[in-house]
Amino acid sequence: MAWFGALIVFTAQGSDLSAGFTPISALSLIVAAIVLFGLPGWLAYTGKWQRWTSSPHGATFPYMPFGMAWMGIGGILVGIFGLLSALGNVAAAISALIFGLPGIAMFCCGLVFAIRTPHRFLPAWYREFRQYSRERR
Repeated sequence: MAWFGALIVFTAQGSDLSAGFTPISALSLIVAAIVLFGLPGWLAYTGKWQRWTSSPHGATFPYMPFGMAWMGIGGILVGIFGLLSALGNVAAAISALIFGLPGIAMFCCGLVFAIRTPHRFLPAWYREFRQYSRERR
């Protein structure tokens, strides 16, 4: 916990973590993350969007929509960090630990999951679809 206190002291002494984030840019990031990544990823995870599995792009990038869901959640968390960092340095330091770093980690996981999603993170409908596709061959 000493590093947490050191981070708060460091930011209180004049380091500006909120530089570059305005509330409008943070809200824009949140909306873009929801529309571009979160919504298609959520539709793919819930099984409401399955058409991509039968398209040529679905064969080339079979895990892309699942990675998009994780990237969307990461973008939303980074956007929340941007909103909270506009409040001041101490709020920026705390929100960086609570929202910023996990958001970046989730976005990076989304990039990896777009290439290869681990079996336990795949929805049941997709696992059944893959099993059925393998049995048909």
